[in-house]
Amino acid sequence: MKRAIGVVRGRCIGGQRGGGRPSFRFPEGSQMELQKLNRRKTQVKLPKLGWVKFRASRSLDGETIRSATLSKEGERWLCRFW
Repeated sequence: MKRAIGVVRGRCIGGQRGGGRPSFRFPEGSQMELQKLNRRKTQVKLPKLGWVKFRASRSLDGETIRSATLSKEGERWLCRFW
């Protein structure tokens, strides 16, 4: 009899996910600071991680950062701001 939740023949069943994406949440937006490097590149200082460079797809001038999330999708790391 198959198990209701678990791994059967190498597949995850019952709502389990295998090998989820690594991600890190930084909820302290007040501790982050932005520095514009040039027209497209910007860097942000994240608590306990340091300076992280990223390509700004839209302007963050005058915006208040509430939190940030770093997540890995494929071979790249993405940085999302709220």
